[in-house]
Amino acid sequence: MATYELSISTKYVPNWGIKEGVREIMQNAIDANARGFDMSFKYLPESQTLKVHNKSAFLSPSSLLMGETEKAGVGDQIGEFGEGYKLGTLALLRAGKQVTIFNRCAEVPQRWNTSIEYSDKYDARVVVVKSTKINPQDKSNLTFQIKGITPEEWEECKKIFLEWGSYGSYESYNTPQGDVLYGDNIKGCLFVGGIFIEHNKDLVYGYNFNPASVTLNRDRQTITGWSLEYTTGRMWNHLGDSDMEHLVAVEGMLMNNAPDVRQMSDDYVGTSTLVEKLAERFQERHGEEAHPVNSVEEANSLSFSNIVAVPTGDAYTKVLERKFGTATSVVQEKAKQPIEEIPTYELKEDEQRNLGLALGLIQREEVTPFNVKVVNFHGDTLGRCKQSESLILVARKVLKSLEETLTVLVHEYSHVAGHDGEASFHWAERQLWAKITMRLLEEKNISV
Repeated sequence: MATYELSISTKYVPNWGIKEGVREIMQNAIDANARGFDMSFKYLPESQTLKVHNKSAFLSPSSLLMGETEKAGVGDQIGEFGEGYKLGTLALLRAGKQVTIFNRCAEVPQRWNTSIEYSDKYDARVVVVKSTKINPQDKSNLTFQIKGITPEEWEECKKIFLEWGSYGSYESYNTPQGDVLYGDNIKGCLFVGGIFIEHNKDLVYGYNFNPASVTLNRDRQTITGWSLEYTTGRMWNHLGDSDMEHLVAVEGMLMNNAPDVRQMSDDYVGTSTLVEKLAERFQERHGEEAHPVNSVEEANSLSFSNIVAVPTGDAYTKVLERKFGTATSVVQEKAKQPIEEIPTYELKEDEQRNLGLALGLIQREEVTPFNVKVVNFHGDTLGRCKQSESLILVARKVLKSLEETLTVLVHEYSHVAGHDGEASFHWAERQLWAKITMRLLEEKNISV
């Protein structure tokens, strides 16, 4: 009989209990299954025993060393630190369970009995493994046998696993990084290789990641923040690029700044094809002259260039800026565009008449004096107020109608009080319309 004292303090991972111990044993078996060693398990309620098998697998004595593992750097494995089944055994022994390993061990059948005992060498209680040769009925399996798991404890343990937990009905959407899960009971639940890791209340969906897709902390109870959002973003990029239903879902999450898609502004997360689709939908709803903004300052800067500012939230704005540019860059580009000024003598008679009548109605109401010029803008701009130059530019195309000419000029004259969207601007615009209306009523001898 060989005896191995593991240099693991019994105080290690003090927050681990039965569920974490079973998780590590099952996780080890799932990883082995991914390497071709077929996994199976059975819970026997009568004897309160859980047996976990991997066909043709074995553990060498060196695997009892902390840090010793065959899985380091293997992409499809959950464990990589060489601690899993040792710490799982510790947690189970500490909880009063009996852990026995039936191990083929390089064709020599052995039984590894585990216990917590006092060590003279370390002057502390440690995990001890005692190996004896046996003649098991099935020599081809590696089997972890855990005794003392009550039916109630097993029901709790099953919740760790996506396949066997009670998560109700849910939909699953496959991606190269894993599965996106949609259901009332699975929202925010994070799994890696089918094993529950943590719950994130801010996420809109649940996720079952491939082990190679995310980075776990050492106790495998947390996915690192950047790794989480980077991976969910890539998953939704794949789904949103493939069909309209998922594209709409991406759009909705971006509008609400959901962490599921927050990283899609990164070139490595959101592809250009998805950004194009989102930008196209944005323009369909808001027009080609619209631009996403994330602050009042950005909205104000765009209003001076007669660009429609649409509040979209931080995540959505950053994604759309990959297509449209930032508010600052758009304003700068707009300022570079030449504006063709139209001399008054080139205007048609009806254009001159509409401009004169509109200015006559406005300028007698003690408005701030502005020089008004008729121009041809590029794009859909109808007017622009340049307060620093005491100048108002009005598009020639609005002069075909007195109503449109008056509407644009009232709007631009009101900019002396504020920007589009500000209360001061809307108040000034309403006041100017009211003054024009009251004067016209007085001239018609209509009392109000």
